[in-house]
Amino acid sequence: MYQPIGHIITDIMSDLVSVAEIKDHLTECPICTEHFDESTRIPRRMPCCVQSLCQPCLETCSRGTTVLDCPMCRQRHYLKGGVKSLPKETVILKILDYLKIQKGLDLPCTDCPDKETAVAQCDNCGTFLCSICLNAHKRNMVTKKHTINTFHEMKGRPVQSYRRVHQCSHHQQPLQFYCNTCDKVVCVSCTVVDHDKGKGHNVVSVDEAHKEKIKSTDEFLVKMEEKTKRLSKTESDLNMKIEDIELSKRVSRDDINRVFDNLLML
Repeated sequence: MYQPIGHIITDIMSDLVSVAEIKDHLTECPICTEHFDESTRIPRRMPCCVQSLCQPCLETCSRGTTVLDCPMCRQRHYLKGGVKSLPKETVILKILDYLKIQKGLDLPCTDCPDKETAVAQCDNCGTFLCSICLNAHKRNMVTKKHTINTFHEMKGRPVQSYRRVHQCSHHQQPLQFYCNTCDKVVCVSCTVVDHDKGKGHNVVSVDEAHKEKIKSTDEFLVKMEEKTKRLSKTESDLNMKIEDIELSKRVSRDDINRVFDNLLML
């Protein structure tokens, strides 16, 4: 059906408004409705309802103790390291990075202690780099072959391509290991303190765990496919039985009506 150009533009604008509203919804705390940031209102992900709330609101709810009742679903949590032990919501932080780069706002350098204004990001490390750290990154034997993207280049990229460093909330180190015992991604310090192999924890590298998860997922999908086929056959058999029952029902009704008619004629 033909649509006037004005209606088409209105529809497009409506979609754009919806996207903007979604971004606003994702980037603000549902309790205080203030926008998240990486310095004060850090988004922390609740393990119960997977809702992201800002750190100050969570600290208010916990009253500085290690006990926290989720403000959204009321489930109680005992946090050994307090609110700061809850993981940061990297998806929200990624969206914030994206919006800042699109708007040309300043982002602090991840590597340097002075937090100079970043000018680029390393695709391999996911870190933001100021001009000084960028030069050092290119000269370092370990990182000199990494792919670097300037903020100007990143403006034309989708938010999905932005990377974030996943760090341990306890030790601020990269999450490079996986504890099979606790089903948790951990850093090297965690493998010594809370997830020591000597204490019975089965710890492997993230890459190894990833391969195992892929393998187990593939095996699970194969089993699910087989089960789906069996259930489909069962469904087909049951439908045939239902048809037989319906047929028997109609035949029985006809026989009863015939007998009743014969009785009336006597």
